[in-house]
Amino acid sequence: MTRLVLNKLDQMRFFTEVREKLKLSSEQMGKLIGMSGRNYRDWINGKLLPKKDIAEKLSKLSGVKIPTIMEEREEWWSGRVNEKNGGDACYKKYGSPGTDEDRRKGWLATLDHKRRDSSVRWSLPSEFKKPDHSEELAEFIGIVLGDGGLTKDQCVITLHIIDDIDYSEYVRKLANRLFEANATIASYPKHTVIKVIISGIKFIEMLKSFGLFVGNKMSHKVDMPDWIKENIDYLRACMRGLYDTDGTAFTHKHSVLGHQYVHFGVGFCSASKPLYDSFAEGMRKFGIKPHFNETNIFCYGVKSSKKFFEVFRPNNPKYEKRLLEYLSSGGSCQSKVK
Repeated sequence: MTRLVLNKLDQMRFFTEVREKLKLSSEQMGKLIGMSGRNYRDWINGKLLPKKDIAEKLSKLSGVKIPTIMEEREEWWSGRVNEKNGGDACYKKYGSPGTDEDRRKGWLATLDHKRRDSSVRWSLPSEFKKPDHSEELAEFIGIVLGDGGLTKDQCVITLHIIDDIDYSEYVRKLANRLFEANATIASYPKHTVIKVIISGIKFIEMLKSFGLFVGNKMSHKVDMPDWIKENIDYLRACMRGLYDTDGTAFTHKHSVLGHQYVHFGVGFCSASKPLYDSFAEGMRKFGIKPHFNETNIFCYGVKSSKKFFEVFRPNNPKYEKRLLEYLSSGGSCQSKVK
């Protein structure tokens, strides 16, 4: 990628005229070319060098000719220049950075200092408590199987920034209580998500020992671990975590003899066939009849939905809220829509 060096006055005129020709504000110009309005204003003011490809696109779009180009510079040119200047200055002031033998001596001196001074702390991997199998652990496993993802050193649970704001705090406290972790919450408004993050190589190794996998859940064909499926209480808790993250609560409309009816329903979605089948089998074990399509499992009607809520007791408040809103609006198993 190339940057253009223009006469500052010419640069100001060019980007101002482009904006006027297109009849857009600086903020709108920024959105048009994938940058902030502030950056576009910096181009106008000559604080930053404009990108060649964007300048050419704007010229073609507006019909404004690019002024005389004084010089073209590669991306990050200033960093490379400053790096060399900084390196030269350090060499001049402190001399050579040292040989392998010098570095070995420095390391031994640091090691000796840490041994003699107990206040100097070593940088050690984070420690976590490994809990016994329990309903809370099974629920956390369900949460990770639903909206979680594992890398080699981090567990990230991604939720909706508005709908799941209260639930994200519940998940954070659950992780801290179970593992004595230092779970954090990070918001990403641009992507409308909020993330609960637990970092640590040892933490990921622990989750793997409970039956989870690092990487793509689809390729691993994830499923509830056997220790969960073999215990009815653990199964209920894991399905709660799955529903809280990958579930839905909805209204379904259909017509009979010219009359339209609205039904309430709950559902669960998974692209992993083993997990999909296990959730459906779990519903049957608890006496709830599942309905299916390619990746979704449903139960229809207020009666079935209430039973689903009574059995699994979701901890994500948005689902019960939707059921109560439906009931308060006069909804019932068959509500006629006039």
